Amino acid sequence: MSSGRNAILICSALKRVYRETLLFGTEISNLKCREEQRDRVKGILFVYLHGSIELISKRMATRKGHFMAPSLIQSQFDILEPPSASENSITLDIEKSIPEIAAEIESALPSYL
Repeated sequence: MSSGRNAILICSALKRVYRETLLFGTEISNLKCREEQRDRVKGILFVYLHGSIELISKRMATRKGHFMAPSLIQSQFDILEPPSASENSITLDIEKSIPEIAAEIESALPSYL
């Protein structure tokens, strides 16, 4: 982003502190830094792909060679902290098709860039 180019980062930042680390780096422990750096988050959009544990478990069961064991899904839900409205985020339902999800992200981007 410092080069002035757009980027897409895909990860499972399940907790708010993980998302703040992506935004602010190691300076996140300093609350004053967060307030001073709020303008730095302009241009960043977190997309929360929401789905039920049943749907995600069903999809995981059909994957071959995935690095995460299906038995760990519940633990991921247990620690999940969905993004709040203050985190530059949108929530999308994973029951929609990939083209529908992509279109929703694309239509939301102008509000965040």
